[in-house]
Amino acid sequence: MSDYLVQQMRSAPNIEVRLGAEIVGAQGGDLIESIAIEDRATHAVQTVPVKLLFVLIGAIPHTDWLAGTIQCDAQGFIVTGHDMDMGTWPIPRAPMTYETSVPGVFAAGVVAIGRVRRE
Repeated sequence: MSDYLVQQMRSAPNIEVRLGAEIVGAQGGDLIESIAIEDRATHAVQTVPVKLLFVLIGAIPHTDWLAGTIQCDAQGFIVTGHDMDMGTWPIPRAPMTYETSVPGVFAAGVVAIGRVRRE
C-alpha cells in the first residue's frame, strides 16, 4: 500500500488497523453491523461493531475464497460492470460500475479487473 495511504489511516481516529488478524464472521441485516476478528497468534475472537469494512488485499488478488460465488478472471481479479459475462448476469438491468456478478455486491480498488495497480 502507498505510504501516503498508510499515514492517513494511522492518523484517522475512526480507523483501526489490525495486523495478524483475520475476519472470521460478519453479522447484520441489509447492512453490516459487526464483525468477528480472530487474532492469529492467540486465536482469541473478538466481535466489534462496524459501519464500514474495507478489505485491503494488496496488488495480488487473494480471491480464491470467492470461487463459485463471484466471477473472477484467470488471475483472480474480480470481474465488474461492463467486463462481466452478460450471459450469467441474473437480473434484467445492466450491472452498475464496479458491481460484481452478485447484484448489489461491489468490488473496488486493485482487486477489480482493469483497475490501476499501486505497489
